[in-house]
Amino acid sequence: MNSAFDAPLSDEQKTLLRTIYIPFSENGKWPIWQYVERILAKKGIDANTVYSSFPVVYGNPGHSWQHSYGITFRDDNNHQPRPDSKTCLTVAGISILGIDLSLCNLFLNLIQLLVNRYQNIEPTPYEVVNEVVTRDEILQAIINPIINAMLEEHSILRSKQLYSILEHEPILSSMVRSLNSNGDEWEIPVSSEIIRFKDIVTVDDYIDLIVDWLKPSNAPAVAMSIGRLDLPYAIGYLDAVWRCWCDKNLFARPDISSSARLTQPCENVEEFNSFMSALADILGQVLTPDKEEPEQKGALESLQNYLEDNFKENREILTRLIDQLTILIDLRHLRVSLQHSDARHKAPESSRRLGIDYPPSNWNELWKQVVTLAQGAFDAIREEINSDYKLEIRRIT
Repeated sequence: MNSAFDAPLSDEQKTLLRTIYIPFSENGKWPIWQYVERILAKKGIDANTVYSSFPVVYGNPGHSWQHSYGITFRDDNNHQPRPDSKTCLTVAGISILGIDLSLCNLFLNLIQLLVNRYQNIEPTPYEVVNEVVTRDEILQAIINPIINAMLEEHSILRSKQLYSILEHEPILSSMVRSLNSNGDEWEIPVSSEIIRFKDIVTVDDYIDLIVDWLKPSNAPAVAMSIGRLDLPYAIGYLDAVWRCWCDKNLFARPDISSSARLTQPCENVEEFNSFMSALADILGQVLTPDKEEPEQKGALESLQNYLEDNFKENREILTRLIDQLTILIDLRHLRVSLQHSDARHKAPESSRRLGIDYPPSNWNELWKQVVTLAQGAFDAIREEINSDYKLEIRRIT
């Protein structure tokens, strides 16, 4: 097992992992957080404390899907959990728990099947060859041979379980495609991404590959060249596109003085804290179209919930939107950890997730990193909303 995950599990950690896994083992669906939390509460265990105790490997925010990997996964990006957040084990978690190693072997066999299929594609000089592996092919090739043909229900369960695992594994999640809402029918378009797994033989090999993939590059994480008006412009441009998309402003009552502070150079820690507060003030004014006032706490999380409800049929756009919201939420967490003594120990973790330097050698350079990340997130959200708006216009016309 990769050194990041080789520490022995405590009894409470094992209890939480089993609580997550048992419903999944019975019907191929991961339980919601409220179920996990209340089952552990009956046993006198604080689920939030135990959940946050698991090791996590953080990577570069530039990765296209998620920039962390651990033993568990929650579809609210591990921020303040919602009661209905789907709570899962990763391949690493299932392997460490050791309760169903045959499922891990099926996962490895599936990877090998995809690699072989990709390597055997016959290219043509003038047309793109699209290869797709269907769920039925997976059943026939890797599941049925090791399950008695009489146990068809168990084969279908294994198929659901494989899909539920693939949904939240880095790299692979962007390849799997659901054909209905319950995971009964799915397929995997075979892309060149799969070739990176060609030498994977064991679960440890797989985890090592994911951890290496997540490692930040040696190049600077973010560009250092910014204009003083770049961030306010990005906020205003996003608000305008959002208004076209849903006929309401994204920011309820943005404070002019807060926007003005975002244009200033930063010379010391006091100014940095002031500018981070200004950014937090603006983020706190985010308003979903179904509300008249922004949430007192968790405005960005409320926006995430809204987007998840409205983009559930367009997973690619939703994934990119959530990636950018995660960056903005982490920036808000960085501000809290720097300005509140009881949360100061979280500053290194927040900065590591964002790929920025902490403690800084220069506060102005740190502020430039924050501005670049925030501007990039606002711009990316605007582009995704604008693309959906254009799609909707095309549908209407």
